[in-house]
Amino acid sequence: MAAEASTLIDVPPCGAGSGVIRLTEEHICVHVLDGVHFDFDYCFVRPEGRVVIREIVTAVNQASDRQLLIVGHTDRSGLNAYNIALSRRRARSVLAYVRQNVDGWMDLLRTMMSSPGSDTTPRSGTGQSYDRWQTREIQYMLSAIQRPGSSNTYYGGPIDNIMGSDTRAGLDAFRADAGLPANGGSGTRWAGVDEETWRVLFERYMTQDAEAIPPERFLPPELLGCGEQYPRIETRAPGTESLDLVDAEARSETNRRVEFLLIPPALVPASVTCAALYDQPMVICPEDPQPIAATFKFYDGDGSRPYPDLDVAITGQGGFTRRRTTSDQGTILLDDITQGDYRLTVADDLSLELRTAGLGTARGNEASVRLQRSTVAELEAARLSQTVTLRIELQNEWGQPYVGPFDLTLPGGEVLAGETTDAAGRWERAGMATGAYTVTIADQFVSLVE
Repeated sequence: MAAEASTLIDVPPCGAGSGVIRLTEEHICVHVLDGVHFDFDYCFVRPEGRVVIREIVTAVNQASDRQLLIVGHTDRSGLNAYNIALSRRRARSVLAYVRQNVDGWMDLLRTMMSSPGSDTTPRSGTGQSYDRWQTREIQYMLSAIQRPGSSNTYYGGPIDNIMGSDTRAGLDAFRADAGLPANGGSGTRWAGVDEETWRVLFERYMTQDAEAIPPERFLPPELLGCGEQYPRIETRAPGTESLDLVDAEARSETNRRVEFLLIPPALVPASVTCAALYDQPMVICPEDPQPIAATFKFYDGDGSRPYPDLDVAITGQGGFTRRRTTSDQGTILLDDITQGDYRLTVADDLSLELRTAGLGTARGNEASVRLQRSTVAELEAARLSQTVTLRIELQNEWGQPYVGPFDLTLPGGEVLAGETTDAAGRWERAGMATGAYTVTIADQFVSLVE
């Protein structure tokens, strides 16, 4: 879109002068909240996304000469109608967050957890959207909200969408500190949690980031949902862009994003639509990411030995997607990346921990890191559950097999009563946890450690 430019030249009466007029081409400037902060089929702002949003809010508030529009996007996977709705939910979620508008998130919660409507279009012909704010979102918030007078948060466990004992304990502690009823108030409950607790969680989660964007900075409309039509990287073969396919190849974290468009007044289209905006030149602001290198060093669960032959999926900035296997020294070198945010994912039966402080966060089998310079990062990968085959052989004092009953006390205290050895005095069972076991026979105790 071409824009007219004009200027006033002040010439003194009866005088002469000269000057230089510089004409600069105006562009729409885009701050990108990358897809690494949006899970597939979800619109919730994950804790690591808040760090990037905080920086974007600061930059937007400094660019006071431009108007703002928030635009949600999805990847190519799924129906067009569904992706339009999902992209709009992402834009609504981020808009409410940067405005610190708790009612905006409450409206989203009610929309997604109620009967199907325009924002709950099924992903395919069968089955509803997976996008529901449930225990999973409560765990995200409890893991990010600090307790009063402490650097600890309310929850440090895995984000597994299970209301287990640790999640309940964190929720109980949050309610107690917030002055809420112990089991929540009356009224509507979503995922078993009352409306008032959801509201206070939203408020505390948002207001930890003190700076917000004032309402007058936004265009009318404040947001758009552009669906899958404007990907940053193309995942479909030529000629198949319009097909509605539910396939893994169409998924892209880079395309699952929200963009903050800073628009000069001269470039605001008469009709603010996706087509009118994305047909114009756009540049990343404030500048394109710079090239860097990163070395990731993985250690086993006890932190002392390198972890070789570990498969790691790495996604992030600029459409970067790689699968790498650690070397004999447990390392992966990435020398073809730029500054930005990256996610490292290992197998589901592993739990990652970041040893390099201040680089990012780790939850479950994922670690999210922000790389601003060439970096060496250390991580630990521990198995969530280690099991062994426990074999017991019992003999009497004369070295003969003991054939008979015994009780086995497990490491957690549970007792298997009335187990029996075979004719050779042996007993065996696979899938047992590592730790100390106690065998009890006629009040005699033998400690076994596998």
